[in-house]
Formats: sequence, structure tokens, C-alpha cells
Amino acid sequence: MDRKDLITLLKRYGQEHLLFYYDSLPGEQKNKFAKQIEKVDWKLIDIALEGQKKHKRGYFEPIKGMSLKQIEMNENKFSEIGLEGIKVGKIGAVLLAGGQGTRLGCEGPKGMVNIGITKDLYIFELLFKNIMEVTKKVGVWIPFYIMTSEKNHDVTVTFLKEHDFFGYPEEYVTFFVQEMAVSVDFEGRILMEEPDQLSLSPNGNGGWFSSMMKAGLLEDLQRRGIEWAKYICG
Repeated sequence: MDRKDLITLLKRYGQEHLLFYYDSLPGEQKNKFAKQIEKVDWKLIDIALEGQKKHKRGYFEPIKGMSLKQIEMNENKFSEIGLEGIKVGKIGAVLLAGGQGTRLGCEGPKGMVNIGITKDLYIFELLFKNIMEVTKKVGVWIPFYIMTSEKNHDVTVTFLKEHDFFGYPEEYVTFFVQEMAVSVDFEGRILMEEPDQLSLSPNGNGGWFSSMMKAGLLEDLQRRGIEWAKYICG
């Protein structure tokens, strides 16, 4: 995509400011920047800016659910159903681990935070142990999909491999990278991180399924016969 095409595209969406540094960039950086713009999902920006204008907010009310008392009364029944689903291979797990530990005051992936007092105990370790506690009851491992982000993928994979996945079989673990979305200001103008770099952020927990699809894992779920997935925030 050359300069003329970029102007046409950006003018259509009111984002001409993105070309402020374009002419001063070397040829290779221009190509890199153009490819980033080509990947922008403009529909998301349209939804963010126009969604509330086009659609009136409807009536909101709490969803129907079960009380703790009802769950406790049916605990054995629900446990049997869940364990049977694991046993016949219909259940998998998806761990959302694309975030950083900034809110915990730590650098790097949140799952790598050591919360142990008398010994090392990592958040990732707890999550793996929780899954293993259930799978050991039926003697069956379940496929474990771990969503990372562009910012923490390599360090997350390295950390878990160094710790042998805390006892979980590596062949049952599949990594995929969360999609990134452009950052915008309150007027919907796309922000820039560098003269040749758009400001990108992970597309949020709600983007996990589309990220799995783009990673080609929907076919993997179907091939394995998985019908239900345990969704875990890590």
C-alpha cells in the first residue's frame, strides 16, 4: 500500500494524522507502518464510535442464576456430570494469560508472580494444580489452551517450560496469541507509540474466542470432540 492508497484509506476514516511522520521514515519503516494500517479492524472503531448513537440502550436486569444453596444441594449431581464430561473428552480449559502483573506491582506476566510465603508458589502453579486436582479424579488429562499476548508470549512459554508446566503434560498444552487492537482517544483517533508504530493493546478478555479462531484452534477443538471449555482468568 503506497502513500496515495494510505491517504485514501485514512481519509475515509478520519485518521489522516497517522501520516504525520510518514514522509520522514526510511523506505523499510514506511512498508512496516503501511502493513500495520492494513491490519486495522476499522469495524471495531466504527462500533465504538457509532454504536451508542445508532442503538438505544435497552432494559437491563440481572440474569437468572442459581443460588449458592441450590448449588450446594446439587453438588454431587453437578460434579458427576462434570467428571463424566472430562472422562469422555468433551471438556477443555482455556487460560487467559495475556495480561501483565502491573496491578500487582510486578513486571512480566501476572501468572509468574510468586505469592509464596514459606516457599515458592506461583500463580501459574496454582492454576495448573487446580486443573490437575480435578483431572486426577478420573485419570484423564484435558486439553489446556493458554492465551498469551504479543508482549508476554515468549517469556510465558519459557517460564512454563522451565518449570515443566508444574507437572502437567506438555503435549496437552497449546499456546495461542491474543489479537491486538489499536488504542484510540475519546474522539476515536488512533494513537501512535512511535513514528512508525501504532499503539496496540490486547483486545480484552472478550476477544479470546476470536483469537482462538484466528489461531486455527476451532478445528482443533472440533477434532478433539470438545464441547465445553472451562474459562479461566489468569
